[in-house]
Order: sequence, then C-alpha cells, then structure tokens
Amino acid sequence: MSFFSHFRNRGYYGSHHGSGYFQQPPQQMMQQPQPPYISSQATIRCPDCQSIIEQNVRFCKYCGEEVNKALRCQCGASLSSSDKFCSNCGAKK
Repeated sequence: MSFFSHFRNRGYYGSHHGSGYFQQPPQQMMQQPQPPYISSQATIRCPDCQSIIEQNVRFCKYCGEEVNKALRCQCGASLSSSDKFCSNCGAKK
C-alpha cells in the first residue's frame, strides 16, 4: 500500500484519523438516569428554607432551623400530638 492510497481510502485500513470515525462507549457503560433518592422514612419540608428533611429530626440539616417545635416540651422531651402533659416534667402542653 502506498502512502497516498491511505488517503484515497479515507483511512479505512485501521486508521481513525480524519475519517469521521469515533468510538462510542458500550451501552452498558453509558450512565443510565437514576431515580430520585427516596428515604425509607417520612419526610417534611423545613418551615424556614423549604428543604425536604426527615420527619423525625429536630433541626434542619440545611439551615439549622428547629423543626417540630410543637412536638417538644420546654424540658426537651418528645411529645405526641395527643399528649396534654409532658410525661418527663409534667408541664402542660
């Protein structure tokens, strides 16, 4: 094969330079879209920054705002929505 026959054949003898050829990645290696992360726990929106956070947390991990204020007593004990008094200190809800 002469030097110029390579150019006449547009590089189809193993060359990929200038022939418009490019190698595509295999299908299994291409990144597939991932479904959004779904927590196994219930979520709520932070009342301050509106970020989605887990329902059982006391503070928002994005802005630091205290959430679920109504579910805590002044002493810091957890209260359920049906409690009328704190079982830790006896304070009225």
